[in-house]
Amino acid sequence: MLVPSIVGALAFLLATAGWAARRRGSAAVWFGLGLCVFAWSGPVAAAEFRSGDQVRVAADEVVGSTMFVSGSVVEIDGRVDGDLFVAGERVVIRGTVEGNVTAASAKLELVGAVAGTLHWAGRSLRLGGSVADNAYLAGESLTLISGGEVQGDLFAAAERWRQEGTVGRDLTVAAKKMTLVGSVGRDVKVNLSTGEIADQSRIGGDLVAFTEAADGLRVGEGTEIGGERRVDVYQPSEHPGEDYTGVGYFVWQLVRVVASFFVGLLLFVVAPRLFVRTIEPSRWFRLAGTGLVLLVVPPVAGVVLLLTVIGIPLGVIVFGAYALAVYLAQIVVAGVVALRVLKRAPTRTGEFAPVLALGVVALAILRAIPFLGGLVGFAALLVGLGLLYSTTATAVRARSTT
Repeated sequence: MLVPSIVGALAFLLATAGWAARRRGSAAVWFGLGLCVFAWSGPVAAAEFRSGDQVRVAADEVVGSTMFVSGSVVEIDGRVDGDLFVAGERVVIRGTVEGNVTAASAKLELVGAVAGTLHWAGRSLRLGGSVADNAYLAGESLTLISGGEVQGDLFAAAERWRQEGTVGRDLTVAAKKMTLVGSVGRDVKVNLSTGEIADQSRIGGDLVAFTEAADGLRVGEGTEIGGERRVDVYQPSEHPGEDYTGVGYFVWQLVRVVASFFVGLLLFVVAPRLFVRTIEPSRWFRLAGTGLVLLVVPPVAGVVLLLTVIGIPLGVIVFGAYALAVYLAQIVVAGVVALRVLKRAPTRTGEFAPVLALGVVALAILRAIPFLGGLVGFAALLVGLGLLYSTTATAVRARSTT
């Protein structure tokens, strides 16, 4: 299909750009963007939607279409014949997914089989099953355990990366700490602080590493490397990135914060329900699941409309509304989180202003942290989109009943 091909090409370029940056912070941001762009790979018309505190696809159950799932605990023990989009606190895949898997979760355990590509962002991952195509991963602690296999390429941005299993083609990792005990079919490219490649490891192609110190990567004497071996000391001046010490950077951040603050105040005046609603912790993952759907479906619908002459005006409207929602999402989350932390329930703009200022500044600081910032921004985007949809849907239902 034309649309999935275009999306795949864009995602490949984003992933390549993330590696080219050779900085953990930049790589995490690019991986987050890659996940967003990669997320669509099939039709939504016949999709199945499920949500709840605990959602399970039983071992003898077959879902014959693409599936969107959100919940605190999600277990996939059966078979999904289409793509799987999932958001949750804990996600376990023991069954089979015949398409791609796109997941955002605090924890992911994959011991089943994925026939397509795996895209995941979260905190902790243990991959002991098989992925027939590529894997794009971003998290705090990532482990490809013994017996686990990614038959294609694997891209990972992590605080800690440990590989005991097998990668069929290229391995690209940006991490603070890396341990490689398994095998890689072709090239290994890593950017890290410290790492170890154990004696029993096997690399079919080249080993290219960028470390922060000359002894940052220890390679065992018994390691088998089929191609060239190059380990370079990381030189920040050689890798262009954001200048966190320059005046221009702080001026730009100040402009963003001020703009977000005033937009948030305007949003409070226009739609105060976005901020005054009480949101229980268990609902955050449901909102993130809804946000994941909203993140991937409208762009594809917009592209399809633009490919038709009649639908071009509507396609432009879809992309305009999508861009506005993406911009507002993180502002809404900043305000809601600050209200919850401070336990405030303002009814006037003057009462809400200092709370919003605190939330916007806190989010800006978190987003500036290398690696963590990309994950925080991505999570805030998903929850914010879900909250925008939930509040709008509630208001529309209320009007229809009056």
